[in-house]
Amino acid sequence: ALSLYWSYRELQAERSMIQLETLRFASSGATIADEFVTATEQVLMTVAETPAVTGRDRWLLNLLVKNLKPKFPYFLNLIVVDERGDPIASTIDSPPGQGVSYADRQWFQEISLTRRPVVSELITGRLTGLAHVVIADPIRDRNDRFRGAVAAPIDLQGLQKAFGRLMLPTDATIVVLDRRGTVLLRLPPKTDWMGRRVTDHALFQESTGSNRGFVEGPSLDGTDQLNAFA
Repeated sequence: ALSLYWSYRELQAERSMIQLETLRFASSGATIADEFVTATEQVLMTVAETPAVTGRDRWLLNLLVKNLKPKFPYFLNLIVVDERGDPIASTIDSPPGQGVSYADRQWFQEISLTRRPVVSELITGRLTGLAHVVIADPIRDRNDRFRGAVAAPIDLQGLQKAFGRLMLPTDATIVVLDRRGTVLLRLPPKTDWMGRRVTDHALFQESTGSNRGFVEGPSLDGTDQLNAFA
């Protein structure tokens, strides 16, 4: 009986250590994602406040975005739009004879309503044809009126590279979900996971009600796992 008791205690202690280590990886991953979004927002905020943007000089704006984009390789494009959602400048030119508008995009509608930075749902680019999220920052005039937005479609492979510094165990998996329960990224990569909705899974449901914690049982790929979330 004593032998069984101590074996049980050792198992519980090992279990607690694994939980803490898993939560540490989840928390570190959340910090990396936060830093990634914050750094991007700071770039866009700086662009939104430059005289070329507020003055709507199209020639200067196109020069500005085309000079900036190579410095941020995870930007698929860099766009400046007016208050109607029509592009003023873009690093990718529209096809000849085809006008592009972002007025119907959820991210533009949200930013024009809230006047606050937004991160979009997973969408497919009209100019790139690639799946991405858009991070956008509002443009305001000196009277604080909404005059448009600076937006960057983000290649999520840039976030994948940032996660490289986590030094994950070989059997570990990281999944990034957005607030709608859509899979944005999985490491190791699985292309068929991107865009998958998992709103009915316990992992997503638990994470919407708590800042961090654990979920045990079937994982998103159907195997029994211990998942920590942050």
